[in-house]
Amino acid sequence: MIETVLADSGKAWAAGDADGAFVILNEAYNRTLNARVGIRLAGLLHDCGHPDKALGVIAAIVVREPGNGFALAEYARILREKRLAADPEHRADIAAFKATVAAAWAALEADPMFLPSQFWRGIGDKHERMLTTQGLGNFKRTVGHNYQNWLLIDPADAQVARLAAIWGAKRYPQVALNTLELPDNAGFIWERHVPIYPLTDETARSVYAFAVGTLWEYVLENDHHGFLRDVAEETLGNPIALRRQGKLISQDHAHSARELNLLFDQLRLGRQDGFTILELGAGQGRLAEMLGKATNFRHFIVDIPPTIGVSQWYVSKLFGDDAVFKFRPFNDWREIEAELAGKRFAFFTPNQTRLFPAKSVDITINICSLMEMTPGQIAYFLGRIPEITRRAFYSRQWKNWQNPVDGNIVLKPDFAVPGWRPTYDRDDDVHPELFAQIWEPAAGA
Repeated sequence: MIETVLADSGKAWAAGDADGAFVILNEAYNRTLNARVGIRLAGLLHDCGHPDKALGVIAAIVVREPGNGFALAEYARILREKRLAADPEHRADIAAFKATVAAAWAALEADPMFLPSQFWRGIGDKHERMLTTQGLGNFKRTVGHNYQNWLLIDPADAQVARLAAIWGAKRYPQVALNTLELPDNAGFIWERHVPIYPLTDETARSVYAFAVGTLWEYVLENDHHGFLRDVAEETLGNPIALRRQGKLISQDHAHSARELNLLFDQLRLGRQDGFTILELGAGQGRLAEMLGKATNFRHFIVDIPPTIGVSQWYVSKLFGDDAVFKFRPFNDWREIEAELAGKRFAFFTPNQTRLFPAKSVDITINICSLMEMTPGQIAYFLGRIPEITRRAFYSRQWKNWQNPVDGNIVLKPDFAVPGWRPTYDRDDDVHPELFAQIWEPAAGA
């Protein structure tokens, strides 16, 4: 009965029939006083612009069931979003973010070959909703879960199973001693009609803490270049507070350190080599953050909206506006060359890579996003990378990817770089469904 109510109201809500969803939920809640129905009803009321009525529904549930953690978590989310909507700083941040996103869309629409796949357009719409309602300052609990801070909450997940095997072999004691906060519902809400942040569930939270804690210990013992030692997790972005001996730790930092140790080992890089990195698809800019704090490297980010708005906001907050060349349209590299020379970080849309001079960056990086592009875009970048890159291309991708929306299938051989050779080619040591490669120019290339 309750499952039917939730399913039917969810279908109506998802289809845009908020009135129909309200009738279903309101009738069922008045008849049963079921907490799950009431929480869903409150979420609908809030989504339709009635936060005070939503808070009233949940308050009644809490009075009847003081230990209902899901009700308290949803009460906190609605309260936070109500206050945030009236916050002038949030409004200013979102206005600037939307201006960047709109300009980036305009640039891509003028060169349609670079428009995102339908797969990413759907994700982007959900990301914009979460960022607008919950704020850029909460992105590590929302869109960050679609970047590299995966929701490792299912023991059957391939990565969780691999980390469990690593823990079984190593039995890191610290994993059991770490502490994880009890979050509210202000987090990754994929569907508006299911307003529940997965980490409010106790079992899911325990799996997440175990997986991320194990990942951290595994990377820490192999952190030859000291990235985890020297770069602390930032509170900016409001990460889930998982603490190791009082210090914030994160999946983002662990993966960044893991990737950079591999890159530095294989290419024999030094922190003060002054290289220029080009990253295609950077998420929030986690690699730019770690390299920016631990090296003297420069970092160029190429990304699509709305993600470019997130990373530009984050990197600018971390390092200051003076260090950042912010995205803007231009027609010739010479228009920006002098200004760009004085910046450590720069932001571009994919179409602007047409304007990059030959051999203008030292190393190009792509982590798990080439396969999400259209076939034409994949072919373009695999051809363009060796033209603009001097030293190497570091690629980490899925072995077998079927785009669930656009329908194209991408396999490992599809990521070969013409005229270059793989000098490193192995399965990922943490995620068994991924592989990592480093490509370098072939002799005479």
